Amino acid sequence: MLNRGRTLSALAAACLLTSGIVASVPAAAATLNELATASRFIVHSRVSKVEYAQSEAAKGQPGVPHTIVTFDVVKPLQGNVGAASFTLRFIGGPDGRGRFMQASNVPVFQLGDEDILFVQGNGSKGCALAGCADGRFRVLNGLVYDGTGTPVLRVESGRVVASGETPAELSTIRFPRPSFDALMKNAEARQAIASQGLSATEARQRYEAQAPAMIEMSAINGGRSGSDRGGHGTGQESGTAAPITGRTMSADSFVSKLAGLSVARAEGSPAFESIDAQARIAAPSTQAAIPPKVRADRAGSTRSAAEEAAAITQLKQQ
Repeated sequence: MLNRGRTLSALAAACLLTSGIVASVPAAAATLNELATASRFIVHSRVSKVEYAQSEAAKGQPGVPHTIVTFDVVKPLQGNVGAASFTLRFIGGPDGRGRFMQASNVPVFQLGDEDILFVQGNGSKGCALAGCADGRFRVLNGLVYDGTGTPVLRVESGRVVASGETPAELSTIRFPRPSFDALMKNAEARQAIASQGLSATEARQRYEAQAPAMIEMSAINGGRSGSDRGGHGTGQESGTAAPITGRTMSADSFVSKLAGLSVARAEGSPAFESIDAQARIAAPSTQAAIPPKVRADRAGSTRSAAEEAAAITQLKQQ
């Protein structure tokens, strides 16, 4: 199916992406049992390594970013992980030229993230989880949040009820800044530098001295803003005006709800294989497109990518 995603730039701007994402479970309708039956295994995990790669180019267009994530097993829950760690691949990530692509309904992983995952595959089709973002439940300080970072309040008849504010720790993306030479492959960045009257040497010196080593920005969580999962996103159940309230569920309580679920793997089926981080990534059938105005900084202003490129050369020395 085709999903419209969006990208965030290293200059705190955003673009739009159209890309093929495969998810076997309808995101809004999935119960825990539906997620389980679409999964090879369920695991409590922690991210130990994050790598980035580009797909092959297609029809004169650059490759699409992908993120390769290695997870350490905290505790196997259902099915057979088969190892103490495993590696999955997801569409999305930094493009190496100052933008970060986030595809619709595809989660973004950061080093140290703790999650309960419903793993469907190794990511060869764009998303490695059953239901994509629905197959991720985030764990922070012993409490559980859904794939959008919304607090999980309870599980009713196998269906997750989530509502409330996303913690800042779960709505931030960090990734290494691109080199100046890589940034200059971005036409908007070149135009922004030229508009300031800076020479390439002056711009390089300012960028290398003042730009932070890690770019930080707000995430667009899960790609389902405003939708309901028994209340998530809006704080209301579909068709009601009353907000859903309650305490955030503990990880232990949530895990207890997974007991007895049956995962997809049948006896005699091949063992799960992690993605090869060095493997070729085939070119997608569609490419990213940049709108004239884009979402920008965490304060909520709207600036073009060119304006953001100019702004990064004006950072104060920390």
